[in-house]
Amino acid sequence: MTECGTEDDGEGLEVLRERLEYVLRGHAANVPQSRIASLSEEGEGVDPRQLRVIRSHKSSDGGIHVEAMNRLVERMENEGELYLKQKYSKVMVTPENINDDDEEDDELEDLDEEEETPTYPESNPCVSTLQYELLLDALAQPAATLPTLASLTRVSSILAAILSQHTADGGVTNVNFHSVPTVRVFNAAIKHSSMMETVGGNEKERDGALQNAFTAFDALYQLDACVKRNDETYALLLKVVSQQIPTSRSKGNVLRSLYEQCKDEGVVSAQVLEVLKGETGNSEECDDWIEGLGVESLTPRQTMNVERRRIA
Repeated sequence: MTECGTEDDGEGLEVLRERLEYVLRGHAANVPQSRIASLSEEGEGVDPRQLRVIRSHKSSDGGIHVEAMNRLVERMENEGELYLKQKYSKVMVTPENINDDDEEDDELEDLDEEEETPTYPESNPCVSTLQYELLLDALAQPAATLPTLASLTRVSSILAAILSQHTADGGVTNVNFHSVPTVRVFNAAIKHSSMMETVGGNEKERDGALQNAFTAFDALYQLDACVKRNDETYALLLKVVSQQIPTSRSKGNVLRSLYEQCKDEGVVSAQVLEVLKGETGNSEECDDWIEGLGVESLTPRQTMNVERRRIA
């Protein structure tokens, strides 16, 4: 694959991004239950020629494709970081300007410390929100074979990268299509947590699943000016709470609070109610409240944004 940054103009980077997105779609089409796989079954979303090439190398399960997707995106992250480091490096350290002077040694140490957490005035040009979306959706499927903790850590790093990319390109003034976050990419992160049924299991896995889900949800509030939560966002987060928090009055309060937010945003749907209907036993008060929920009792204001905020 062509290395990022070998082209001097933006056109070369654009081609590289599109090429990787093309390959990722092909891999995703072979991950059962992924969004792209569902679209490809309907004849949408994936070029038939691309699908034939990928399927000719198809493994017995989709795990190989998920791992390949992760490796590709990680490589592009590293390539982009190297490109930005070279582009914005102000101090070039060479053997000629290194001596035994303590002061200069201290300066070099300071430089090393700064390079550990570099920040640049633009986003990584080799990765895009779409690439992260495709990878997150694949990681959320049963076919994904990464160990649970490793998978949760990877999702956490992706969420951080998405927000960092957006901030680097101006935040609320960001007009870079490749780094502007979407509700779909955050929903995919929450979906990843919703696929992990760890109540009563590993506490680190449970805490990681909850942290990632609420980090993604909180990010949507931070980005309210450019991306809105939809009914899928709430349905997935309610599912995470349902699966990760043991039955208790506190759990019932969290569910009620999320539902009230969902209602205020006008995105209550049958999908949201379906998750809540399965929640009983948290408290008598909570059970009575859930029993009274129903599509027929919803007002137009509580559902007015359901279709408007849904994405194809």
